Amino acid sequence: LESAENQMMWIGEQWMGYGKIISPAEVKERLHTVTPADVRAAARQYLRPERASLAVISPLKSDSAFRKILAS
Repeated sequence: LESAENQMMWIGEQWMGYGKIISPAEVKERLHTVTPADVRAAARQYLRPERASLAVISPLKSDSAFRKILAS
């Protein structure tokens, strides 16, 4: 079960984002309307190589090893 805090966050996010509270049942209903074509269209729009980014934390002082891996 979710905590009261999580439930209030859900309600607050709905109110701030949509100006109304969207019930979990409505979210579930909307999710069931998503088609494979919808997913492909979203992937084409948002998952583009020129929009990719990467963050790496490493003890290495040079990024050349990472650049070599990414280039292959």
